[in-house]
Amino acid sequence: LDSTALGYVRDIVPFELPKGVEEGDVTEADFQDSTNKKPRHNVMALVDVLLKSWKELTTPTNADVDRAAVRREESLPKQLHVDKINILLRAYASENSEKRIKALWDVVATSKDGDDLLDEEEMHRVVQYFLKTWEEALKTTCDQALDAQPLDETLESTTTTSVVPQKTRRQVRHKKKTMRTLQRSFKTHFEEDLECPHRLRCIYAWAYKEHQSNRVDSVLVENQGQVIGGRQRHVELPPKISFAEFLDVQKDHFHHLDRAGQEFMTGFHEDLWIRQGVGRQNRELRRDAALFFLAVGMLDVVILYL
Repeated sequence: LDSTALGYVRDIVPFELPKGVEEGDVTEADFQDSTNKKPRHNVMALVDVLLKSWKELTTPTNADVDRAAVRREESLPKQLHVDKINILLRAYASENSEKRIKALWDVVATSKDGDDLLDEEEMHRVVQYFLKTWEEALKTTCDQALDAQPLDETLESTTTTSVVPQKTRRQVRHKKKTMRTLQRSFKTHFEEDLECPHRLRCIYAWAYKEHQSNRVDSVLVENQGQVIGGRQRHVELPPKISFAEFLDVQKDHFHHLDRAGQEFMTGFHEDLWIRQGVGRQNRELRRDAALFFLAVGMLDVVILYL
């Protein structure tokens, strides 16, 4: 878990215990309940992503179809292995980013040819699933964090009562605006700021793949549905990549995946500062414009009575 992720939201003010709350008032049960929330959010986000991507997970890629045609097989297995799904759920409940990616890799790999190698397209899918689960889990965590402590309030305003106070319209509007900023930041940080698709293409190209001796195989396969002696088509089969080969290059050129939670929250933190800066500029502009028009109006009045 990236335990410092939410710190990037809260570091606008220094952390202090609320007034009237002593360190001894926070019991071990309270701490355990708080730390258990994040793993639950991770697992819930994973289940949601798997459900939405189930058809994609069980559908062979074009490269899988071509490889099956070379082997003269009519169909490919489309079942996901239950034991791999269980390992994936456990990884998202208690393991770090590397083991989560490895568990996702195994699920995608075993759903196709039965080996542990992936095509470039499947490698991209694994990273997309990994980032999507982080995105959805952090959205839930931040939404609950903002309910407990709005960003526009200081920690001193927090009371020891367990009753959640009724939020004002301004606080509700401010939370909705903050969540829109968060969603926009999550959507663009890895895709645009860190150039995730470009980095993944480089990882695949730079990794030495033992499969097919790192060479593209050119083969002729028969078109599906053609009778014997029908026309053949020329296809190129790029080599597959293993997780160890992927990891060897990823550690050097895309280490952001190892701290994905921090990266998401860093982008959100920067966007919050930008939004605050733009708001301050707009307020200063409105003030200067009002003063300017006031001065012009007063000069007009003076000139009128001269």
